[in-house]
Amino acid sequence: MGWCLYQFRKPFISGFRYSISSMSAFTRFYSEKKWWHASELLKGTLYYSHKKIDLLTNEETSFTVEELNHELNQFCLNEKRSHPHIWHFFYEFGFYSMDLPHLVEEQSPLAIHLEYQKVEELTTLKLPHHPLKLEVIEDIDFKTYDEAFQKGHEHLLRGDCYQYNLTYRNRYKIHGLNHVTDLWENLAREREGTGEYAHFSYLPQLNKCFISNSPECLFDIENQSDFLKIETRPIKGTRSLGEGEAIEKVWEELKSSEKDQAELYMIIDLLRNDMYRIEERPIEIKELKKQLLVPGIVHQMGVLEGELSHTVTLGQVMKAMFPGGSITGAPKKRVMEILKQIENTPRGFYCGSTVISWKNSIKSSINIRSAQMALSELVIDVHAGGGITLLSSNQQEFLERQAKIDSFLVRIQ
Repeated sequence: MGWCLYQFRKPFISGFRYSISSMSAFTRFYSEKKWWHASELLKGTLYYSHKKIDLLTNEETSFTVEELNHELNQFCLNEKRSHPHIWHFFYEFGFYSMDLPHLVEEQSPLAIHLEYQKVEELTTLKLPHHPLKLEVIEDIDFKTYDEAFQKGHEHLLRGDCYQYNLTYRNRYKIHGLNHVTDLWENLAREREGTGEYAHFSYLPQLNKCFISNSPECLFDIENQSDFLKIETRPIKGTRSLGEGEAIEKVWEELKSSEKDQAELYMIIDLLRNDMYRIEERPIEIKELKKQLLVPGIVHQMGVLEGELSHTVTLGQVMKAMFPGGSITGAPKKRVMEILKQIENTPRGFYCGSTVISWKNSIKSSINIRSAQMALSELVIDVHAGGGITLLSSNQQEFLERQAKIDSFLVRIQ
């Protein structure tokens, strides 16, 4: 399992209340402080570097990344869409954005495009809780983490980069799951702590389920009368929040940290440059340091805003901004080369972005606090990591990584 070639089958999962094969693909997403259910797939396509697969017919055809980029450059941002379009861009697609195609393995998926016929609001009042047990079947020990940490640290000392975002995967077997929607009900039952970009895609054709409680924005685009308004909100800086611990005390500690401030300002500068690459227009920093609360964690983030012309396409924005600088480091291209050498698994869905185009806006996450599940095996992959500079402590970064995993798992158990 993992980010290898997908198998096209409709799995029957032993122990479920009814056959998964009787269910069709759907996506549930959080928008306007409500949950929405998109169903009745009109179009579904899985893209690789050399082919694409129609998820409705299973038909496989030769395809190139150049053709995918052409499709993205035909995807206008000033359209008001009654049918939700959902793009799952995997982290590895970013190697093409950064002109590093040789780092992409042929079997790595690059993107999934879904267009749904129907969308309806979901009620989350009185959703049941489904207690689940997660059995650890893969974890990273400190020795292995530290080896990668030190390799990255050497690049910092040589001046190859200024910050790198080191991530690793945990893998769990899920016990007690009666139905795939139990995971979503656990995720959605409490509004407090729901990530602004939370979403849940069930794709039985791929034997996959994608689950995200992401709080992080790669870009939000709103169609104004004379221009497109674009905003990005990079997150950098984390403190664990103990039970009963005062939020303001933890926030004061975080926002006064020179190390965390340097990391945040570095990424804000990177994102400002990325936004400027779309069109050479002024970018305004609306907030340098803003508090963000997620389950068990206090973050800090910046807020940047700009204007784009109505002719700008999704392809132009993705080329300039993907993958998000907060989950790579700086400078982005060189860091991605370094991370490819020192991380032990592809990131895939994690640290990619999910773009939802519906009504009058386009919203794009960075898929942190996110996971993918193999339906037939009931195995879930959860990644986490953090930004590392010369001031970083290997032990503190190792513990912070686990705190981020716990922040996600507490929502779905």
